[in-house]
Amino acid sequence: MGGHYIRGCLGRELWIDVLKLDLRTGLRPSLDGLPVPVGRGDLVTCSEKENSELFHGVLGGLGQFGIITRARIALEPAPKRVRWIRVLYSNFTAFTNDQKYLISLHDVHPSKSFDYVEGFVVVDEGLINNWRSSFFSPRNPVKISSIGTKGGVLYCLEMTKNYDESNADSLDQEVDALLKELDFLPATDFTTDLPYVDFLDRVHRAEVKLRAKGLWEVPHPWLNLFVPGSRILDFDRGVFRGILGNKTSGPILIYPVNKHKWDERSSVVTPNEEVFYLVAFLRTAVPDSVEPSQQLEYLSHQNQRILDFCNDAAIDIKQYLPNYSTLDDWRRHRGSCDEKRSSIPGASLALAREYSGLNHHLLCLIRPDSLGGLQIIDNFVVTF
Repeated sequence: MGGHYIRGCLGRELWIDVLKLDLRTGLRPSLDGLPVPVGRGDLVTCSEKENSELFHGVLGGLGQFGIITRARIALEPAPKRVRWIRVLYSNFTAFTNDQKYLISLHDVHPSKSFDYVEGFVVVDEGLINNWRSSFFSPRNPVKISSIGTKGGVLYCLEMTKNYDESNADSLDQEVDALLKELDFLPATDFTTDLPYVDFLDRVHRAEVKLRAKGLWEVPHPWLNLFVPGSRILDFDRGVFRGILGNKTSGPILIYPVNKHKWDERSSVVTPNEEVFYLVAFLRTAVPDSVEPSQQLEYLSHQNQRILDFCNDAAIDIKQYLPNYSTLDDWRRHRGSCDEKRSSIPGASLALAREYSGLNHHLLCLIRPDSLGGLQIIDNFVVTF
């Protein structure tokens, strides 16, 4: 495999276990191939080159095209450490412009770009932090009110730069050159250095802490949206500075994606614009909480308000992990995507893609086409 090492793993293995095992040898994993049961139960091997449509359909496919039971992982050299940086903004336009600028550097020399760009919205008064990390010291809290932002909303841009012994000496210079191009609030840059595996494991570490407090096996009314870049300012005004108020009960991630970098063979539906944003409301409902903003009913209602706002404002968002219950909703979501051919070998004529919504299921009836693949010929909703 081009000099790469290959290892196999079972579906029951946790990704963090795979990651830690590989990083011990200085290698990091990337997905190379999948044996997937489909149709009548045939086990089909798929990868970028073999049964590629099934491969891309399964990734992010919510189990609609097959169930991943094993995986073949390609390994490549991994960096030793990470410089992790966060900067703050009160101006949403400046924040999004800097995000778009940074992702435009994807094809330049690695020394002139960051390896990771993300961001999140801060509307809660108090520590500028979230459950994903312990980035800021509780002894030195940064409060929204102390910065004097209008509307009580801040935006945090998060970046990393990977390094090891070979480029450690030039790291400060490279990071400083990149930060000089950004328009963040003065004196709001926060930096830490940590092992590469610790950065990748940051969410799992937070999970362990929440489990210890009994706050993991609780409802998580998450809402994940792809928002067209041309309407992200409207989304900010209506949602971040409107519907949310000053309580979120969890982090809100936001970062732009270049559509030309997105593999169109994926089964995930995205907006039809070159730049779109992933906005993820990763909230937690706390059982028996007396705080309304932490209750499941409140958060679920707020999610629906966000969707209703987008619909009323004609913002053509696309949901990731959608939960529609009507045929019309699925048609609006998928557009022409369901006309695409899906060449899944060994599938039976009765095989259908299921979308669960309450007790409703949208079924797609498919048949073989002239090229040996499968073609959707009808779809309908059934209720159990």
